[in-house]
Amino acid sequence: MQINTSYPPAPANVPPGLTEASDAFRSQVRGVVIAIIAFVFTYLLMVGLSLGLLWCCFKIGMVIMMTFRGLWGLILGVGLMLMGLMVVFFLLKFLFASSGESDSKGIEIQESDDPQLFAFIGKVALEVGTHFPKKVFLIPEVNASVFYSSSFWSLFFPTRKNLNIGLGLVNALNSSEFKAVLAHEFGHFSQKSMRLGSYVYYVNQVIFNMLYRNNGWVAAANSIASAHVFLGLMVQGAILIVQFIQWVLRGMYSIINRQYLRLSREMEFHADAIAASVAGGNNAAQALRQVEIGSINYQRTIVKCNELLSSQTAPLNFYAGQRASAAQFAAANNLPLRQGLPVIDQQFRENQQLTRVVFTNQWASHPTTDEREGKLLSLGIDVPVVETPAWAIFQNPEHWQKKLTNYIYKDVDVKVGDVDDHTFANSLLQDENKRQFPKIYNHYFDGHMMIDPDLAALEENTAPKVLSSSDLNAFFEENLDQKIEAIATDVQVLSAIAEGNIETKTFDFDGRKFEKELANEVIAQLANEKAAAEKDRNQRDLEIAHAFYAHTLAKHPGRLPELLTNHRSVLEARAWKIDCSEPCRAVFVTIHLLVENDFNVSNELVFPVQDLNYTHVPALRIFFKTMNLQVFSPELQEKIRTTFLGDLIEYQYRGIPHHTNLGNLRDLAYEIGQALEEIYFNRMKALLELQEALLKG
Repeated sequence: MQINTSYPPAPANVPPGLTEASDAFRSQVRGVVIAIIAFVFTYLLMVGLSLGLLWCCFKIGMVIMMTFRGLWGLILGVGLMLMGLMVVFFLLKFLFASSGESDSKGIEIQESDDPQLFAFIGKVALEVGTHFPKKVFLIPEVNASVFYSSSFWSLFFPTRKNLNIGLGLVNALNSSEFKAVLAHEFGHFSQKSMRLGSYVYYVNQVIFNMLYRNNGWVAAANSIASAHVFLGLMVQGAILIVQFIQWVLRGMYSIINRQYLRLSREMEFHADAIAASVAGGNNAAQALRQVEIGSINYQRTIVKCNELLSSQTAPLNFYAGQRASAAQFAAANNLPLRQGLPVIDQQFRENQQLTRVVFTNQWASHPTTDEREGKLLSLGIDVPVVETPAWAIFQNPEHWQKKLTNYIYKDVDVKVGDVDDHTFANSLLQDENKRQFPKIYNHYFDGHMMIDPDLAALEENTAPKVLSSSDLNAFFEENLDQKIEAIATDVQVLSAIAEGNIETKTFDFDGRKFEKELANEVIAQLANEKAAAEKDRNQRDLEIAHAFYAHTLAKHPGRLPELLTNHRSVLEARAWKIDCSEPCRAVFVTIHLLVENDFNVSNELVFPVQDLNYTHVPALRIFFKTMNLQVFSPELQEKIRTTFLGDLIEYQYRGIPHHTNLGNLRDLAYEIGQALEEIYFNRMKALLELQEALLKG
């Protein structure tokens, strides 16, 4: 069938050999094959040894029963035989296990459902030089993937692969980017090394079964051990042997999967090269950027849908909300819109990527986006971009959008369609705009609370001065919050490296390579940088407050009382957050851990529970005695009075946690924390909007 959109062109300058497997790729394939062979050899060796043990146990058991005729000889002989049988069964029990896992969570689509889409898919597959997928599924998410039905026979015979296409992904890409993503997935179709995934999958199933699916084996062992003390000793012997086997298996699991993940990363680079060869490296790289932002807007839309569920309503078209969120994201971040899609440029990504520690994550299945983008752009294979949204490839986009919206809600008892597209999009936009400070501040105040500017000193020491646009831009051109957050992230990563929680021998920092033993030295350097950045931010907060006060004094002196009132309101909310946030957080976390532990006060929870009863709850009682509760909703006021201002509530009775009271306290702590966040945000936004009005007026 003819495709009713301009089919994105392929590059004409593809270097020879670009899509051939690299030496690194082949090396990783060999590594995986060797690891799998090593596992098979080790496993067969253990089975052979266990059969030898079984033979010995039977021979010795028969000798014992023939030599010591009677009950004791029978028990001892049978016990030895059972010990051997238990070890053999432990090694072979995975053969009798079953798995009902499904590889796709979506709706299968046939060619008759959308011939235009299938024509596009077929044309991309032809360019890549691979076969058409066995089946095509539409899924809700921002994702596309290849999968195949893993069965015993797939270890020996080629299995045709299936294709998942996420409508959240389609909703975030233009036609050229969508072609690049499909070409990447078809690149996996052409990789014969994917069959190694079947072997690794089954190896993992075997290991997982023997490490964690042992309820039946343990129950049988307990039953045998309870029959007689001698049988219990034999069972204990079997358990010791099994524990040694599990120790060996854990080591094999680590070797096989670490090697396969190295291969998986090379497979991603190879599939990217294939995508660049048929869709252009520029489009493949741009798709990576668009997918990240598409995921953010998809999650925002999910949050909105969860809010609608509280009123038992649901949108007619989920994807209309995702597009509305994308438009709002573009406006908030000064990004251009093309055909309704925000265009993520390199400068925007660089502004978001401020971390400086780089290391090779041996347990990552994919390279980082920066690594993939760098390789794609270095190829220099660019083609003109077809800006038409990827939806143009579908014959009836709205039909599939609504169908997948229903699929999202398939497990929820709610009528889909109560909220039409226009209402849903507007509601989502309004919610997002409510959460945004005015654009002139360039997200400067998004990540921290404004420091106390000392209003008395502000009034005494500030002279009138008009705030120029150049001074305004200088205040907000650098986002110090992002810098401080990036430093904190780097410190977390380095701490994990120093403590051995991240397995790596070296790491890069500011382009230099360091041994892991030097992580603490870099942490100390970053701690100094963080302190200096926080000091700079605090100083800038004071300068901003002085600048807006001076401007108001020069241009609108009659509105100074209004400005100071707003400042005092913000500082009041700031003080509430500082005083209340920590005890509320501690209460919530402690009770959450108790719930996760089935309300058993383990050794790790003894002191947190004591702090809950004797520090955090009393601190909240003191706090709310002096606070004006009128800032909260009537319902929240009543909960606070009942919990903190009335009679003492018991959270433990004779050392046993009170489930209901603790659950109510946890929920209230969370609700209070959210309410204080909202109060501070609303007051801060009112102050910033007033300053903006004074600047423009």
